[in-house]
Amino acid sequence: MFVRMLTWIHLSDWHQKGASFDRGVVRDALLEDIRNRTTRVSEELEKLDFAIFSGDLAFSGKDTEYESARREFIDPVLDACGLTTDQFLIVPGNHDLDRTLAKGLSLTLGEFADREALADSFRSGDRRKLVLTPMAAYSRFVSSLKRATPLSEYACRHVADLPNGARIAFLCLNSAWLCGRNRDADNEVNDYGQLIVGEPQIEEALAGLQDCDLIVEFCIIHFSGSH
Repeated sequence: MFVRMLTWIHLSDWHQKGASFDRGVVRDALLEDIRNRTTRVSEELEKLDFAIFSGDLAFSGKDTEYESARREFIDPVLDACGLTTDQFLIVPGNHDLDRTLAKGLSLTLGEFADREALADSFRSGDRRKLVLTPMAAYSRFVSSLKRATPLSEYACRHVADLPNGARIAFLCLNSAWLCGRNRDADNEVNDYGQLIVGEPQIEEALAGLQDCDLIVEFCIIHFSGSH
């Protein structure tokens, strides 16, 4: 039983374009709200347990975008929250993949309609690497966080032991890996109805969590018809 409420800050859709993309006004206003959260929102938010970012940290899945987002947004937010990278959880959105690479792969939902085909794709390390190629920069970003428990671009989990002895697990699932692969009659990207979370992703993330008191699963279905 939890002796106090768990608290986290939930952010998304920063859409960092590049080193010169400045959202300082928006960021600074957010940081001020975070630092003054006990007086402006609730005293119960004095202790934050986690920061969760649910997709679209970047704009087009480039390394330079993640480098800028880390420096200009993520690190200042964690500092204001009093959190470390071990308490930062993230899943990708449709802007977290490189669409130029996605277009070259030409993968569609139809190729994974068979459950066994989907399972084979994600249980095979080489096949999985190929499928997730457009998220290479995102993968390098999550690796750069230098967490005690590494995150991945596929499916991962974060397990935390609370001071009262309770154990909580977060499942971080990639629901955006097929984004940018499907186009409409006008040759515009249209991801609606073309995304899927694979059963092997969930199975792998859940493995060994039987002793957890609470499991929180999160992913984000980000789809759009344009960039």
